[in-house]
Amino acid sequence: MENDGPIMDGTSKLELPEEVIHKVLSFLCRKDAIRASALSRQWRSAWISSSVFTFDDNAVPLKNKNFFDYVDTSLALWRDRCDNRVNMERLSLSAHIANRECFYRLNRVVATAASRNVKVIELYNRKCELLIWTVVKMDSLLPVLLACNSLDVLSLKSFEFRIPNSLSLPALSPLSKLELSLMNIDKDSLENLLSRFPSLRHLELRFCIGFHELRVSCPCLDTMKVVIGVEVAPEFLIDAVNLQKFSYDRMFDPPGIVSFLNCKSLTSLHMRCNFNIITWAIEEYISQLPLLENLTLDNSDSRIARTSIQISHFNLKSLTFEGRWSLSKAEINTPNLRFFQYHGRVFCISTFRYCTGYLDAKLHLLDGSSLCSERFWFKKLKKFLESFSNCRVLTLGWNLAGFPDEFRNEDFFPDPSNEIKNLEITIKNLRIAQYSSLVGAMVELFPCVGTLSLKTSSAKIFIKFDEIRSFSLAWEAITGTSNTNADYTLFQSIKAAVDEIEKVA
Repeated sequence: MENDGPIMDGTSKLELPEEVIHKVLSFLCRKDAIRASALSRQWRSAWISSSVFTFDDNAVPLKNKNFFDYVDTSLALWRDRCDNRVNMERLSLSAHIANRECFYRLNRVVATAASRNVKVIELYNRKCELLIWTVVKMDSLLPVLLACNSLDVLSLKSFEFRIPNSLSLPALSPLSKLELSLMNIDKDSLENLLSRFPSLRHLELRFCIGFHELRVSCPCLDTMKVVIGVEVAPEFLIDAVNLQKFSYDRMFDPPGIVSFLNCKSLTSLHMRCNFNIITWAIEEYISQLPLLENLTLDNSDSRIARTSIQISHFNLKSLTFEGRWSLSKAEINTPNLRFFQYHGRVFCISTFRYCTGYLDAKLHLLDGSSLCSERFWFKKLKKFLESFSNCRVLTLGWNLAGFPDEFRNEDFFPDPSNEIKNLEITIKNLRIAQYSSLVGAMVELFPCVGTLSLKTSSAKIFIKFDEIRSFSLAWEAITGTSNTNADYTLFQSIKAAVDEIEKVA
């Protein structure tokens, strides 16, 4: 029902600015946007004049309507409503481009958007989403895209195309961001495409195939992300003097090769692959990057394997080990390091140079006592933690299988001068009767601890200390039964343990 009359008090119409309505409609799919346009003449007018177009053949609002007929009708309404002074902000289109007719009509839609100075074009070919490739004749689509001097962002997903050498291309495009996903494109075509965008600043290649080697020579490139999923990973040669951030994600073995030919400005590097195989290359990578400040190594292999690593870099300020690591030995020579994060098993640190007194270290340690005797593992733990004795802040989390008797012997722990501020302990099978003895040992061993968090299968306990060592304690029972009596008994047992903690802490 339309509501164009006065509001309840009869003062004036309640109208929103058209740009606000455009913003609201931009968050809706085309079908819901059409429904919203029925609210009033103003909303219907705003829907027709909206500069953001999202078309999805799975959500065509009119039954038995040809998808491209619907797209053409929508664009015709918009052109009639808006004169040539109104530009198109974004065109997003997802459809099955399965034959020449569909591709011909897609070209017409893109040409319409280009004629209205579109800024963002996103095209998704559903036909290829299961790797059933459709050969795209770029001799008709690519010139239209390149000739659009207003285009800032281009995203293509699930297309296969080749750029013939004989194809006459228009002048260079001012495009600044290019995203290619699930593309089947050969080396020459991809390098030819990249060469048409001298102003390109952001490049993302996700699961693209068809090339065994790729040279990226983009003088303005600032950020690049690569995700590789094919059996044989291609080699990347990066020649980008202004590149600052590079992310590489290799899902399978072998990891592939990345060569930084001229990337003196690169400050952030994120590598995700099987580091049980590629550890030898890390030093080679970072030696090519003199200004590198942030290094993230994400281990994609969850298998238990013992490996070593060597990292030496004068300028490095942040080093993060993501995933589950099972290092045996590491040599870390980073005198300006100020942030260190590690998730994995305890390992031998032969060398660890960092910015003394300024390092913020966060460690989440997995239980490794099953790999050796408990006594030997706690000795390794002590030596490992001693490497962090000069940190500014050390946040320590343990994920232990149990609470052995050796925990009560202080000889197995680092000197209290470690000054650990935050302690998180996860022991799933810790008995409730052992809560107070564990907390008491931790408080005695780490007198500077500010927060202590203990999580078991039965309860979560959180203790916070203030400057005069008074503390507040909060706890929550974890019940997994529907038996009220059993829950009550568990609650009473935990409460008794918490009361004992208040005495020892």
